[in-house]
Amino acid sequence: GIVMLPHISNLRKTNNEDRIIQLLEKILSIMIYFGTPIMFGVMAVSRIFVPWFLGEEFSYVGLLLTVLPLKMLPIIISNVTGIQYLIPYGKNKEFIKSSLFGAITSIVLNIITINVLGSLGAVISIIISEFVVTITQMFYIRKNFNVISVLSRMWRVFTASFIMFIVVYIAYNLTSNSLNGFLTANLPIDRIYIDILMTFIYVTLGLIVYIPSIILLKEPMNRFILNKRRVAKNDF
Repeated sequence: GIVMLPHISNLRKTNNEDRIIQLLEKILSIMIYFGTPIMFGVMAVSRIFVPWFLGEEFSYVGLLLTVLPLKMLPIIISNVTGIQYLIPYGKNKEFIKSSLFGAITSIVLNIITINVLGSLGAVISIIISEFVVTITQMFYIRKNFNVISVLSRMWRVFTASFIMFIVVYIAYNLTSNSLNGFLTANLPIDRIYIDILMTFIYVTLGLIVYIPSIILLKEPMNRFILNKRRVAKNDF
């Protein structure tokens, strides 16, 4: 958002409204194209990350990390609607209001959910607060920039990412214990390296599922990304 802010601001000065909307739609599409599979991928393998950094005694954090990445989607959208649209258009009042609504929502929900759900309640509050910020910004810019239209065109990315999540999540539940036992018994390495190897295996499985899925669904952004890579390679 910060990188594109000067360019958007310059287009705003020249009153090139159509170009601004086209650029923002393309930026949002690219961010969703890359961000959505990362979000679902992290959700699928998050339980393996915990032993890397915190140890087995904090394994419950895996549940929190399975849910927390959901906040990536509203953050991606608000990066475009807020930083790249509201601020260049001088709508600081609307930008501050959206952040204020999110903060108030977070405080209220934390008071309610933490007493009932503990740390999971805090995670849920964060996610809902981010969506409140994003939805508020979408409301303010709805007449000029239709975010829903962009999201609906990216249904193939959401579908492929969700399929990847389901496959990896189920595979982890069914095979993690046996795979861990097999690797531990046959590889004379520390536990941390076993966890790293397992993460690599499930990430690879996710890629094996996601890449063919996004190709078979014929996502238009595939061609756009490939063409950009060819141009960059030729320039280099």
